[in-house]
Amino acid sequence: MWASCSAPGAAGLTNILLDALFVAGFRWGLVGAAAATALSQCVGGVLPLVYFSRPNSSLLRLTRTEFDGKALARTCANGSSELMSNISMSVVSMLYNFQLLRYAGEDGVAAYGVLMYVSMIFQAVFIGYSVGAAISFLRTLVFQVIAVLLFPLVWKLDGIWLSIVGAEVMAITVTMLFLAVKRNRYHYMRRKKFRCGCGIFCGAAV
Repeated sequence: MWASCSAPGAAGLTNILLDALFVAGFRWGLVGAAAATALSQCVGGVLPLVYFSRPNSSLLRLTRTEFDGKALARTCANGSSELMSNISMSVVSMLYNFQLLRYAGEDGVAAYGVLMYVSMIFQAVFIGYSVGAAISFLRTLVFQVIAVLLFPLVWKLDGIWLSIVGAEVMAITVTMLFLAVKRNRYHYMRRKKFRCGCGIFCGAAV
């Protein structure tokens, strides 16, 4: 519990403080922001290693282990959508930064960083349909890559900002199609008749 709460908190606090120091204090610009992020990730990675490498109050501890191929395969299959989401986010972020440097310079990259922090507030809305491997792959990689590369050709800088919106609209459309196509197989969005206390047959969505 300590590591799960304190390590991310310490990493986030380190990032905030170093951003203020490197960017506002030392005037290092994007180089300072990148250094602050890298150092904060080191803090978030080192603290759990220190905690779990010694006796602690949790049930987990770093020890010698044996190779379990079946468990590893099941774990990889179960986490494939999260793997694709994280890889896609990195690729898409690099594309956004490349396009923003081209069209708006350092100010555009800085604005994108702020928007990414704000967007985390709304990500919970999309968790329900983005956990599937297919939807996750399409939403975070295919649709965003297509949007961020093609939209600026038509709308210039505005096209970059509209790329996320366009990718989300396309992902919602595909999700609705999946729901419609698979409704008979999984028996959702169907009406089921039942007899009410008054003796009249009523219908309810199930």
